[in-house]
Amino acid sequence: MKEKCLKSDVFVNENIFCDSLEQAIDADFTLPDFCPDVSKIFKCNAIPRIVSKSLNGASVTLDGNVTVTILYCDKESRFCSYEYIYPFSKTVELSRDASGGNVTAKVKCDYINCRAVTGRKIDIHGAVGINLRVFKRKCDEIISDIDDELIEVKRMKFPFSQFGDLGGNPQKYEKKNSPRHSTNGICRKIFAHRGRYSPNYRTNVY
Repeated sequence: MKEKCLKSDVFVNENIFCDSLEQAIDADFTLPDFCPDVSKIFKCNAIPRIVSKSLNGASVTLDGNVTVTILYCDKESRFCSYEYIYPFSKTVELSRDASGGNVTAKVKCDYINCRAVTGRKIDIHGAVGINLRVFKRKCDEIISDIDDELIEVKRMKFPFSQFGDLGGNPQKYEKKNSPRHSTNGICRKIFAHRGRYSPNYRTNVY
């Protein structure tokens, strides 16, 4: 006697592409006229961002930029800072068509180096790591029950993972102002700032 299996449709996310990519940062720029000449560079910091993501058939395009902050002092030993925006675009060809799929991308700076070629010209080299995932929703059939009184069905619970940014929308960033308290008088200049959005923490400025 053949048991009658009752089936139900479930939707799962099928990975089409999931890998790590590298985007090089190679640029040189000249300081604007309002910035003093470089005497010594103390620190170079880079913060990458993804601005837009697009999926066209079997091709994925990521557009973003890297904010490079240079901390240096001039010939009079005054601390100075300058921000340089380095734009980039990355295109990835997939093994098959992914129309109607979703794209998620996370970026981080692997390393960044800079040097002063002259008092006005700065050369930067680095790399940005990109974790790219392309997935598509598909429907599968699973056995949900069996129409037989002599057969007992064992059921188990599985955790459900929520995937952020399912619509492939650009990442959003929020700006906040945070007051700074100092025992040495008023704040005359902010050399650098770094902020990261988190639902449980504030964005700090320092």
